[in-house]
Amino acid sequence: MIDENTPAETTLIASPLDEELQLREDIKDITDEDPGLPFHADLVYNWTPEEGKTAPSAIKRIAKKLAKNPPTDFFQDTDIENEEWIGDPL
Repeated sequence: MIDENTPAETTLIASPLDEELQLREDIKDITDEDPGLPFHADLVYNWTPEEGKTAPSAIKRIAKKLAKNPPTDFFQDTDIENEEWIGDPL
């Protein structure tokens, strides 16, 4: 828990980067042959750092776990024409 009423949560957001490491606006039809970091993503916490303040223990635990045990599952997109994900839960 971040505080008495707020559980620590994260959201994974696709943020593909072009060859100049700028966020791409056109995220449809991305392939592994695209320049830059086409499969880049951001992990966003439901907590905003403040200068001089330590992160809540729950946020530190999540960050430490992900740093030591990064997710390594691969989920094949079996229907790339479909804009919605229909594969196994991520």
